[in-house]
Amino acid sequence: MRYIIFKRLSILVFLVFILNTAGSFFSWYSLLPWYDNLMHFLGGAWLSLVAAWFFYHKIQRGSVNLGTILLFVLVGALLWEVLEYFIQYMTQAPNALATIPDSISDVIFGLLGGLILGYQTIRFIRR
Repeated sequence: MRYIIFKRLSILVFLVFILNTAGSFFSWYSLLPWYDNLMHFLGGAWLSLVAAWFFYHKIQRGSVNLGTILLFVLVGALLWEVLEYFIQYMTQAPNALATIPDSISDVIFGLLGGLILGYQTIRFIRR
């Protein structure tokens, strides 16, 4: 069953890579206001699968629950936002890359993706 999670994780990573590449190439991030939210949703989903794969045996035993998965996703999302601010600072880019409202939205959508896929994955593991 852990192999199935790894397989789903690999597919999701490939999907995120393709969508991010296409979004950058075709300027979808600036043309489609919802595209960034979709990508952060998928990023949170990806992080929840990483956490589920990493904590697989603890999830089976019941010592890790959805709260732990969401904490993992939250830390990952916050680190990503810190990276965005750091890149913006280092490149002297205009304040378009990282703003407080955008960061809050990004973290919320990441948590939503993590919540939905994390819940489904925990149910899958415990069956």
